[in-house]
Amino acid sequence: MELRQELQGASKIREWANHYNVKEDIPIENLVSDVKDRGYLKKRELIEVARWKVPTGRNSVWRIETMSPTNVERITRDAFLLTDDSDRLRHLYKLEGVDSAIASAILHWFHNDRYPIWDKHARWSIQLAEDYCSNARWKAYTKFCRAIANKYGMDMRTLDRALFQYGKSNS
Repeated sequence: MELRQELQGASKIREWANHYNVKEDIPIENLVSDVKDRGYLKKRELIEVARWKVPTGRNSVWRIETMSPTNVERITRDAFLLTDDSDRLRHLYKLEGVDSAIASAILHWFHNDRYPIWDKHARWSIQLAEDYCSNARWKAYTKFCRAIANKYGMDMRTLDRALFQYGKSNS
């Protein structure tokens, strides 16, 4: 994994992050405090995250809607309590309709640790072509993104916006 040349440096990353339409994040940002305080997602919140991450993913939303609210709460609470990055992601797969993109978005927004979102545009921006999210790839991707955010003194949301926007604009 390596940042593409046009993303080398904090100023370039911030510039690309500024091209991202932050208004798209508002519905999820409005949930963050309550979810973190409570320690789990409610079913309606999970549906909102799925719609945000995969706007055309009707099948994901439909499958989530088949789940009981109790199971959504239990599974997300349990995932947040796990200690391993891969275990957290994989545990969220127990939610109907949740894949690596949605599971990583849940961790990105609501876990106290910093997580990137497993997104094809972001992965393209760091020259990671693989679509399949294996345990090893997820750990490496998470470690790489945390290192870049640390190196440039930025939060994970800023980095994620930049990686997504650059990849979407150029891939």
